[in-house]
Amino acid sequence: TARSASRVLGANDRIRLGFIGCGMQFQDLLRRGFFPRRDRQHDIDLVEVCDVWQPRVDNAKTKTGAERAGRDYEALLAKSDIDGVVIVVPDHLH
Repeated sequence: TARSASRVLGANDRIRLGFIGCGMQFQDLLRRGFFPRRDRQHDIDLVEVCDVWQPRVDNAKTKTGAERAGRDYEALLAKSDIDGVVIVVPDHLH
């Protein structure tokens, strides 16, 4: 539709991601270099991290340099400045 065409990313645009779940699987992805740290030049920005447990939220924000952090995944999903979300939670929570 015409509305969706206004949000098509170009070659020079950066993809803005949110992460839901900041536990062991998330930490493993960071360790393995799946997601680039914010201080490097990449086409991906980690905009927001979200988890139900505040210590994990604080730790993930510190490690990634995410712009925002919170505990409400529905608020993260409702944000229009996020292009995609990576869900890193156990299967029973999907």
